Amino acid sequence: SNKRDLVDATIEPRKELGQVWVFDPQNVAGAQPTWWWNPLSSVTDDVSAIKLAGHFADADTGGEPGIGSHWETTASDLLAGFFLAASVGNHPITIVWDWVNDPDSREAADLLRDRFPMMSKQLLGFLHTPDKERGSIFSTARRMASCLRLEHVRPWITDTDSRPQFAPDEFVLGRNTLYSLSKEGRASASPLVMALTAAVV
Repeated sequence: SNKRDLVDATIEPRKELGQVWVFDPQNVAGAQPTWWWNPLSSVTDDVSAIKLAGHFADADTGGEPGIGSHWETTASDLLAGFFLAASVGNHPITIVWDWVNDPDSREAADLLRDRFPMMSKQLLGFLHTPDKERGSIFSTARRMASCLRLEHVRPWITDTDSRPQFAPDEFVLGRNTLYSLSKEGRASASPLVMALTAAVV
């Protein structure tokens, strides 16, 4: 939701049934990050990385069929490689923001070289494209991943002080409740809300 009314109306009864989690990275309902979720927890191979990147691309284009140019498609591929590299390297997802701002870095490609050589080669290919084309790819990826730079979003998706971690596979086994909240427009966390919803489903 993009409003807090449903949370306010139902959270107390839901607490009587099971664990309640409120994912509120944009402070819609005033919930604090007393827990965190790792968006990379479901990224185990190239296919799952591509799916996660798709959520970021869909949030950027509105998920409408036919929307998205060559740059959107290529930027999504770049993000998929970065997400997989972050997972392989045991890094938080926020490192991807560092990589999309450093088109010369080989760190992500090096992390993938042994286990996912094709994805590694694809990332190296992006690094070796002509400067103008590479700039367009990386700037589009930065736009798609822009929520990762926001300080108020980061505590919800990184483990900084041993808070409980949300585990979708455990959540679905009980009578638990998850509220996912975000606003549209600039500084939206909608890619993460989409990814969290998909992980639970």
